[in-house]
Amino acid sequence: MAKRSRYRLLKDSLLETLVRWGITTLGQLAMLPPIGLVERLGEEGSQMRLLALGQWTRSLQQAMPPEEYAARVDLEPGNKAGRIESALLPA
Repeated sequence: MAKRSRYRLLKDSLLETLVRWGITTLGQLAMLPPIGLVERLGEEGSQMRLLALGQWTRSLQQAMPPEEYAARVDLEPGNKAGRIESALLPA
């Protein structure tokens, strides 16, 4: 069996089934009859075939970056280090 990528889309059991059937390329998978593939492998078989044909689309889920908050205190020019502490501590 070929070296497996950590980004693979198939479960190990599904990959083993395809290898047992002699299917080792996407082209071979794409040539399988769709009805027979779905009967034997279910919806996942249909998705694999569409992926092999370049026709499978899945909707992307937008991930929003987490909001970052920052506190800022503007000090007057000439403030000494002792005054910085008083600016940082609540009154």
